[in-house]
Amino acid sequence: YQAIESRILSNKDPGFYQYDYIVLDEYHRFAADTVVDAYTDLILEYIYNIHCIRFFLSATPYGMDTYIQKELAQRNIYYTSYMLPACYSMMTLKLIHDPTAIKSIINTALQQQQKIIVFSNNIKMLYRLYVEYCSDALFICSEYNESYIQYVNDAQKEYMIENELLPCSILFATTCLDIGFNLNDKSIKHIVCDLDDVDQLKQCVGRRRIQGIDDTFNV
Repeated sequence: YQAIESRILSNKDPGFYQYDYIVLDEYHRFAADTVVDAYTDLILEYIYNIHCIRFFLSATPYGMDTYIQKELAQRNIYYTSYMLPACYSMMTLKLIHDPTAIKSIINTALQQQQKIIVFSNNIKMLYRLYVEYCSDALFICSEYNESYIQYVNDAQKEYMIENELLPCSILFATTCLDIGFNLNDKSIKHIVCDLDDVDQLKQCVGRRRIQGIDDTFNV
């Protein structure tokens, strides 16, 4: 998406007019301007003006779905929604109010020789934990975070993304990883989400793909 935005900003045509069908995955991002990407609306305006069939896909559409439906209606473009019912039977959910409990959860996972992911927007906390467990952990933040990017192991990160497996026991990650990659790793049995946004939480948990009806984990 950012590559397409860059072409639009440079007054270059992304070349979508040649297609009959366009799929826009994780389209909720168009309503989520960030420090990293403040031009998420550019693609939408471009897509509105293309004469083709457009598919918008997301596990967390909600407000964005209502917004797009209104925009397309004003342009006399037919729009309809389809929804697959969510199923959370594969996970056990626990709510914890004490942030110091994260270390206890990590230690339990390690004792049981299970893998764990810790998502948080508190990068200072993530880094402190990473330093403590760095012998068997991977730390990932946005490549634009100049203060912390030096602590990211690029080789392990690329291995994880390409093989969809966690190459160590613990992953400490900011929400820069809430979309765009999958982990098909059954040994990941715990996901900690220190987050206050429900959509972001769902996207982060969704990075851990289910491998079958017997594949379960704790959130």
